[in-house]
Amino acid sequence: MKPSLQVIKGPGTPPTIILEQHIEDSTAEAFQGSLDKLAPGRPKEIRVIINSDGGEIKAGFAIAQMIERYPAKVTCIVDVRAQSMASAILQSCDIRIMTKRAFIMMHQPNVSCESCTEFRLREAADGIAVIAKQLAHQTCRKSKMKPEEWLAKTTNGRDWSVDPEEALKLGFIDSIIPKVTW
Repeated sequence: MKPSLQVIKGPGTPPTIILEQHIEDSTAEAFQGSLDKLAPGRPKEIRVIINSDGGEIKAGFAIAQMIERYPAKVTCIVDVRAQSMASAILQSCDIRIMTKRAFIMMHQPNVSCESCTEFRLREAADGIAVIAKQLAHQTCRKSKMKPEEWLAKTTNGRDWSVDPEEALKLGFIDSIIPKVTW
């Protein structure tokens, strides 16, 4: 059975998709399914509430592209956390908001490799370097930070967390709200 994402249509608010799962291929499929459900009514705006620990890069970029291609304004709100790939998805949104209790955690990609040969480890390292640059460009696309600065902040496996005030100062979000209203 395919997982589904919760879609809320409340009075006075745009249709809202809740993205709180681990991001993987099935999450991207469910996200597309949620967008498809909204298509008949052609809303002028949708909201995506992000509360995710992140996940797979390929699936995350697929969701980011869906948001970018969506024909209506997409407002994303980080209610508690946008970690890892979820922080990169946030940067595809037209309007990016955090609640006061939220945080964003960013880092470079990593890979696990069991029983790998030296060649496979070097090959994986080369691939990670390329993906890290892609992720830096995605994450910094609307911010005041250059991708090179982001790469330096997240080098050597460091996780970098920012609170709403720092995220606003650095341009990772557009505004801060006290809480999500339904």
